[in-house]
Amino acid sequence: MTPLKEGEAKFATIHCNLTLKLRIPLCHLEVMEWLSKNFDRQDVLVSQARDHTCSMSSVWETKTTQDIGTFYNAIKLNLTSDYYTGAHPSLLWEMTICQSLGDGSGAFAKALEKPAAYGTLVADYLQQTAALPLECGEIVEIGGGYGTLMAALLEVLKPRQVTMVDISPTLLEKQQERLARQAISFHCKDLFSWLPTLKKPVDLLILNEIIGDFPTITGLSKGSLQAYLKKPQAEPKTSPSPADLDDRELLAEAARLIATYNLDLKDLPETFNLNYGALLFIERLANTKVSRTFITEHGCDTVLPYPFSLYPA
Repeated sequence: MTPLKEGEAKFATIHCNLTLKLRIPLCHLEVMEWLSKNFDRQDVLVSQARDHTCSMSSVWETKTTQDIGTFYNAIKLNLTSDYYTGAHPSLLWEMTICQSLGDGSGAFAKALEKPAAYGTLVADYLQQTAALPLECGEIVEIGGGYGTLMAALLEVLKPRQVTMVDISPTLLEKQQERLARQAISFHCKDLFSWLPTLKKPVDLLILNEIIGDFPTITGLSKGSLQAYLKKPQAEPKTSPSPADLDDRELLAEAARLIATYNLDLKDLPETFNLNYGALLFIERLANTKVSRTFITEHGCDTVLPYPFSLYPA
């Protein structure tokens, strides 16, 4: 696989970073119910919630380094796959833009100058900004949640084919229920194993509010990377899934991406995290026939009264 070069990307990326600040006791109701059913003591997650890590982080799968040289022995690969493939995946423990604006006539949508569902707004934006035809070819959504975005999107766009790909059997079933009247193909697969199989042209690929769940290498240190950055960089790993890499391969891959794309580390602390999955996805995406990709992530800065916030203010 050839690394991306400046100006040679084969797709147009539209990146939206949205933050929603609300003061209502709404979005943590479901997580409190989940916690009460699955943990003996709810306060075990307090320290994790304080530093804005996922309140479900105790169920995250981790891969821990045993020994990486003399510099470093604490990197981990954070994965959310166990949570989403488990029996109780939920999107309602956080206040997302998509879910808040899921109903175009709902309370949140009425706060907009022109009330509309999030999917409707996205469809209009893509037509105006990315020259997406009304009657386009194939649209693919990765990690479609409850099908909220796609349901509203298809009220505007008329694609010839729609494909939904999700790692979660439970959420994929909810998408099938929500989109039952549409001619859509559904695939329960991991993004990184599915993407290499994508050979046909795609007019639009959607990754809405999911890149924060991508495999992330945590606990990287500048010291541990120095020896790797000085070496000639190896070819990108062809392993379908980041979870298949061992600890030394993870460190080498982090160094490769930093060196290949000249990522500036000078303003970072000595120890930092790297969203390896996001970088790997963009790199591999350039080798597909995707014309446009819509990538969003949201900020979750809700301020809630206790006990909905999980800990006292």
